[in-house]
Amino acid sequence: MADLDYAFTNVTLPYREGRWCVGIAEGKIVEIVEGDRLNAQHVWHLDGKLLTPGLVDAHTHIDKAFTAESLGDIFAQSGLASAIQAVRHLKSQFTIADIKQRATQALQWSVAAGTTAIRTNVEADAFVELRAVEGLLDVQRSLSDRIDIQLVAFPQEGWFAVPETLESGASTYVEQALQHGIKPEFGLSRWR
Repeated sequence: MADLDYAFTNVTLPYREGRWCVGIAEGKIVEIVEGDRLNAQHVWHLDGKLLTPGLVDAHTHIDKAFTAESLGDIFAQSGLASAIQAVRHLKSQFTIADIKQRATQALQWSVAAGTTAIRTNVEADAFVELRAVEGLLDVQRSLSDRIDIQLVAFPQEGWFAVPETLESGASTYVEQALQHGIKPEFGLSRWR
């Protein structure tokens, strides 16, 4: 038996009958035995609760968390162009502090539900400018010990400015987001 930092006893594991004890040393699972036979510096008795790997949320827009009430039922009552304009107005009102507060609350709820990694789009455009970038970079740093957050630059408003269309040309803002350290990739390769 290894020297264990943590033991989770009396757990249910996916695809295994019975109750198990899982031992952790140096941040890794090093032992799984049936029953309650492991000793560790810290022991949690889980009363048969399911123990699973952490969850990964591969697609979200955390910069817009908790904003649905602000829009009401605009999507049901108006056409797409009106809804887009309403979201643009809402984004123009976002502050860095507001984004940080809403994103932190959403991420805390995610962690409480078992999420250990999340990939979120970060809007950068003429309406929100770089406020979402700055706010979410701060949140990423402040929660780095609790959840792995991948930030992806997202040109929601279209890359090019096209007159007489809804394309507003986010390219300059997205390029600036990349310079601030936001990632351009859309894959989960670093989590594999």
